[in-house]
Amino acid sequence: MEQAFEDGSAVAAAEGQLMAYNRRDVEGFMSWYAEDVEVRELVSGEVRLAGWSAMREAYAVQFATRPERRAEVVSRQVLGEVVIDTELVSGPGEEAVRVGAIYRVRNGKIDRVWFTPRF
Repeated sequence: MEQAFEDGSAVAAAEGQLMAYNRRDVEGFMSWYAEDVEVRELVSGEVRLAGWSAMREAYAVQFATRPERRAEVVSRQVLGEVVIDTELVSGPGEEAVRVGAIYRVRNGKIDRVWFTPRF
């Protein structure tokens, strides 16, 4: 169920990108991300993706090859410009996994994402 959020809020960005992710809408998904976005592993600090173009390309492939994959927020904390989600990610034939995602939002766009190891 789509909800209305205050424009520019961290929650609006986190929820907006999640809804687009679940629709497999790469353009809508990427509209929530800054040009200089970085996606990192939380524990190791390793950069998974750097820059809007690299992220768009990676998610376009994922959306095309795993069209039934969905993410559901199990819990959410909001601390100013930071949203911390525990997500349950699943798809047909896949075992559901929990993942932690931390989104930092600046000027209405997500500019940093950190993922925890699956648990």
